[in-house]
Amino acid sequence: MSYSLLIRQRASAATSDAQLLELDALSRRAADDVDKLITGSLQPDLARTHAQLDVLGAMPAADTGSETPAVARTALRHTEKATRVQHFAVEP
Repeated sequence: MSYSLLIRQRASAATSDAQLLELDALSRRAADDVDKLITGSLQPDLARTHAQLDVLGAMPAADTGSETPAVARTALRHTEKATRVQHFAVEP
C-alpha cells in the first residue's frame, strides 16, 4: 500500500494523540524514503544525464541543421530526461 493512501486512511480515522503521533512517524518515514530515492537514484541519474549533455554540447539553432537527426534526438531526449529528473529532485 502506498504511503499516501495509508496516511489518508489513517488520518480520516485518527481520534487520539497516539494515532496522530503514529501518523507523524509514518509521514517522516515517507519523507525519508523520498530523500533516499532522490539522493540514491535521481541525483546520480541527473548527473549522468548532464554529463551526456555536456558531451553532446549545446544544441545549435534550429535553422542551422549542423547536427545529424540522431544526435538531435539524443540531445533532446537527454534534455527532456534532465528536466523530468530535476522536477523530482527539487526540494520543497
